[in-house]
Amino acid sequence: MSKITIVNRQIAFLSFLTKIAVVVLGFGLLISRYQAVSLLIQSEDLVLTQSLFWLSLLSPLYWIELIAPMCLLTALFHAAIVFDRLAIGQGFSPCMIKGLKEIGSNLTFASVAVLVIQPTLILWVKMSQFKGPHFTLDLTFVTIGMIGMVLYFLAIEGEKAQNELSGIV
Repeated sequence: MSKITIVNRQIAFLSFLTKIAVVVLGFGLLISRYQAVSLLIQSEDLVLTQSLFWLSLLSPLYWIELIAPMCLLTALFHAAIVFDRLAIGQGFSPCMIKGLKEIGSNLTFASVAVLVIQPTLILWVKMSQFKGPHFTLDLTFVTIGMIGMVLYFLAIEGEKAQNELSGIV
């Protein structure tokens, strides 16, 4: 078996694991909300716990807090698509470039959401009035945002290089 085939199978397996991670982490967001509700009320009544869980999903704060995790899950999903393209041997194809752009933009938006959007919206909902933007400085999400921008701009440069090569041939 050639080395390329082994690497392609490993990349395909990585794509499969990434897709499973997206599903598991997506369900994890719901499970963590259910656990938070059950810890909050500390009741043995399953119907009460489930009812409050479903009611808690109507809270705008819950959906505001999901902005960044959903962007990160979307970036993971697009990473799985990029891994699929790599596994079948596509280099900088239009699908690969689109996938890299999607990963980069979702990582960047997730970091902006954590750093600015979510804190501002949470205070706005809690205070019932807008008092200007609020910021959170988190080195992790600043780094994630920068990596997202690097991926996005690398994809743009790859697209330009591919167009130039297509024009030469």
